[in-house]
Amino acid sequence: MKKALIIGSGLCGSTAARVLAENNWKVEIHEMEYYVGGHVRTSEYNGILYEQNGIHVNHTNNDTVINFIQRFSKWISYVHYIQTETQEGLFSWPLQISEIAKMSEWEIIKKEISLLPKVPDPTNFETYATSIMGQTLYNTFVLPYTIKQWKMDPKNLSSSIAPKRIGLRYDGNLPIFLDKWQGWPEGGWTKLVENILNHDNINILMGIQDTEKTIPWNKYDCVIVTAPLDDFLDSEQLEWRGVRVEHSYIPGKEGFYLSAGQINYPGLDKEYTRRTETKHMSGQKDLNGTIVTYEYPDITKKHYPVYDVKGINKMKSDKLKKSLLEKYPNAIIAGRLANYVYINTDQAIMQGINAAQKAMNTL
Repeated sequence: MKKALIIGSGLCGSTAARVLAENNWKVEIHEMEYYVGGHVRTSEYNGILYEQNGIHVNHTNNDTVINFIQRFSKWISYVHYIQTETQEGLFSWPLQISEIAKMSEWEIIKKEISLLPKVPDPTNFETYATSIMGQTLYNTFVLPYTIKQWKMDPKNLSSSIAPKRIGLRYDGNLPIFLDKWQGWPEGGWTKLVENILNHDNINILMGIQDTEKTIPWNKYDCVIVTAPLDDFLDSEQLEWRGVRVEHSYIPGKEGFYLSAGQINYPGLDKEYTRRTETKHMSGQKDLNGTIVTYEYPDITKKHYPVYDVKGINKMKSDKLKKSLLEKYPNAIIAGRLANYVYINTDQAIMQGINAAQKAMNTL
């Protein structure tokens, strides 16, 4: 029986472990925390589910991912709406032309939109954003939020991060995602991951933070690394951004506290960037009370890679990956942290499946 070591029990690592275990591999998982699930960890208070690191809505057109999830959890259909809050009120996000037409600066905005180029300017994040919505909308909805979250001039950010984050719609589609499958696993992400890991061929060791030097590489046929490589290789730290969360329990009646599952706050007069309410996703609207999560920027957390306009961080990350794979032929790199990318939950699951398939096909 072949043996695999997986560093990390997030969605990617757990998925890879399950696929290997079902194909008669003996899998050992090393998890630095004392819980599984990583970034998608779900907790509970007074029976109300909430996410420790902000909400994660699975949206995908990938049937393979949905079929995998549904093996281990009932699927709760949920369509995600985001609103952004300004002094003029709440607006759908991405912005809808029908809503911003009611803004006090509409005549200026309308003129700016009429002068927009046919193709967005990819020079940097700011040029891309202003070329799809104009300067006024950018100044109101995007610029302060970006400065607050990323702690840097938007001109120094790559335009590659813009398409998934900002937009101006003319179609009346208010949900942010337009994928075929949208929803949440019943009971939360942690329960899903625990079910995925429930296999006789999987052994999980908690409280272990491995580096390349602590692993007996020859003991395993395959080592799947989902940990951040700057830590794992004890190298120069890459640039990251993240969020610090504060959860607020609000007693009360049935239903929701927020008008949408996520409300962004771009203004610089408040420190938080957004509020979220997992109850919108969990199907628990009949429970009394709720939990609202406030997200604050935190440069010490490794949640989002910083795609700088010169691509320096990406080049450093690629160098780390090349170094690891050259040293250890049985290593496979997978997941958000190890690849220095921001990915959605469906992509994390698919990367886990692909990592396991690579191990079985090549190692």
